[in-house]
Amino acid sequence: GTAVLVTAPGGLVTVSASALTGYGRAGVSITDGTVVVSGSTITGRGVGDFRNIGVEVLGASSVGISGNTISGNLGDPVAGGAGSAAVFVSDGGGAAAPVVSAFGNAVSGNLTGFDLGDAAGDASIVGVNYN
Repeated sequence: GTAVLVTAPGGLVTVSASALTGYGRAGVSITDGTVVVSGSTITGRGVGDFRNIGVEVLGASSVGISGNTISGNLGDPVAGGAGSAAVFVSDGGGAAAPVVSAFGNAVSGNLTGFDLGDAAGDASIVGVNYN
């Protein structure tokens, strides 16, 4: 499962000063939403035969990720496919690409820090600074 799921356009959703731990696939998963994730502790399930993502951003999303501690996303599926990451961003092959700014996060103890794009031609726009 997912701790926080945003799946529709509309107003601004803020995830702030939250502790998200032991989630299934993602701590925060955003598809086509406008979201700010700030000042939170996002801790995955550690090592295992699964994919774990701290913050997942897909589709026509606009997302700010700042001041978070993201760790423990270490799963690596034995059957193949993508492994875990602190932050995963992809346009998912859709018509619109996500725009993401990641600033000032403490990212450590993850299989991958920032996994950007999942296919050739992915049009995601991502700024990663001071993480």
